[in-house]
Amino acid sequence: GLNLNPKVGVVEKTNNEWRETGSYVPESNIIGREDDKEKIVSLLREPHGDPNVSFVAVAIVGMGGLGKTTLAQLNMLKSILPKEKIDDTLTLDNLQSMLRDNLTVKL
Repeated sequence: GLNLNPKVGVVEKTNNEWRETGSYVPESNIIGREDDKEKIVSLLREPHGDPNVSFVAVAIVGMGGLGKTTLAQLNMLKSILPKEKIDDTLTLDNLQSMLRDNLTVKL
């Protein structure tokens, strides 16, 4: 069997605030990713030629710790959307609509 042995004890709650992540990445903390960022934006905007394809996805893959998440977060909205349309009142629905409009290739 599993050899489960019940134990009674007190467990202290640990503080995991250092592990919390967010979507804000100060641009001053990022070095040398401009070319990667521009290539991803270019791939997202590139015409794909298939009228049945309604969106394009770009996979960012690699070993842990290389900065994949940071690269994805690094000003992607600013690269895709006009600056004047990004503010704190932007809802998810509005954001998705604006992204769709800006990433859709006009034929």
